[in-house]
Amino acid sequence: MKHFSRALILLLALALGLSTANYGKISGQVTAKKDGAPIPGANIMLEGTAMGAASDEQGNFIII
Repeated sequence: MKHFSRALILLLALALGLSTANYGKISGQVTAKKDGAPIPGANIMLEGTAMGAASDEQGNFIII
């Protein structure tokens, strides 16, 4: 019974960890509307979260 309890606790902990995991990425390029030039150093934030990124010299960004 002791081993069963440990196994059950381990499985529950693993299931909880997997259910809260987030996978994926968002990537893109920030450009000026007027001439399409890349905008370096722009801050990109996902609304309602603390996740974001800054664009590089070519205006590219990746949020993981």
